[in-house]
Amino acid sequence: MAYGFRPATHGGYNYETGGFEEFPINPSEGTRISNGDLVKLTDDYGIVRQASAPVPGKLAATSVVPTQALGVFVGCRYVDSNNSQPTWNQYWPAAAGTEAFGFVVTDANAVFKIQLSTVWEETDLGNLVNPTLTAGTGTDGNSRGVVASGDNVAEGCLRIVGVIRDGSNENSSTPDILVRWSNPDCLEYGYQNTVA
Repeated sequence: MAYGFRPATHGGYNYETGGFEEFPINPSEGTRISNGDLVKLTDDYGIVRQASAPVPGKLAATSVVPTQALGVFVGCRYVDSNNSQPTWNQYWPAAAGTEAFGFVVTDANAVFKIQLSTVWEETDLGNLVNPTLTAGTGTDGNSRGVVASGDNVAEGCLRIVGVIRDGSNENSSTPDILVRWSNPDCLEYGYQNTVA
């Protein structure tokens, strides 16, 4: 079963802390944000689920690309509107409470585990791919985002950097693989570091 993005490790010399930052969620936000979904900043208030893959590429300093991601959603906290209790959850259940904040992995060097929708081929290593961003369900709170084998698209926002090798995963019909951002400017923070 697909689960979207899962932080697996950090590249370089980053200290392993979980790597997330906290951003507000509009308490009236009516769209579920599942664990492993991509999120973006809104123009007025906090974060929302992102429905399209970010587009890499050098940007002018004043450009704003609507498909840029802030990062990967890994949970949230809010005051439950039913019982006024502080609540921590792996997904935002949509208009569930007040004082809502989402936890987002914003690190451009993060490595994520995600499910491949097809069998693993060794030639997939290094390919650029775009995820299929499917909304999660209420049953487990996980995203349904996956990537397809053999895409290798010129503007792919993710690079396949490995497969989980445990003797059975790499031979399954939907194996877990490791990906990282193909370019820092896929992210809201990263685009400010590149110019046309």
